[in-house]
Amino acid sequence: MGNTCGIWDNGFYTKGYLQNLSLTILIDNGSTSSILNYKIYRQLADVLKNAILEPSTYKLFDVNGNPLCSYGTLKQKLLLGTADFNTEFLVCDIKQDAILGQDFLLDHIDKIDYKRQILSTKNTDIRCWIGGEANAICRVIAKETVTLPGKSKMLIPVIIENAEHLGPLGYVDKTQKRKQNITSLGNFRSTPGRH
Repeated sequence: MGNTCGIWDNGFYTKGYLQNLSLTILIDNGSTSSILNYKIYRQLADVLKNAILEPSTYKLFDVNGNPLCSYGTLKQKLLLGTADFNTEFLVCDIKQDAILGQDFLLDHIDKIDYKRQILSTKNTDIRCWIGGEANAICRVIAKETVTLPGKSKMLIPVIIENAEHLGPLGYVDKTQKRKQNITSLGNFRSTPGRH
């Protein structure tokens, strides 16, 4: 569903850092291993003396069964939210900056909450987003209290959480009941027997 686009492929993403290098990371519980893009590794190798690539004997395949070129494994601290995680990456030619696979998820993550778009560990929650050009459902929050006359329509300014990560198409979904921000003014007639 949806299209592959320049930066965001359809999927569940988070922001992370390897040695102050910002990464957009795909959370993929279908991947057995965590993977780092070879180009990202090259950027790290230029600034780090400890970005040592250890030989790897893994045979990797992409989602379509095509073999991936593996350059080796890299052990680094990955910053997600406010916490550091010791992470072992296979370094490969992939489109994403990095992929967090089952190895990372089983070691560090207690809960994946797709509705709230959060990865929970015992110490912190890590914000995520749904990326790609697939139809997305998002929550909107009215920016201000609006008075609306009866039998009328109005476009109102809203805040869309994580809007920078959404594709151009989407559905709006009321996910939480909040204090009413819209007041309707006008004449209401009550017809006996109808509610």
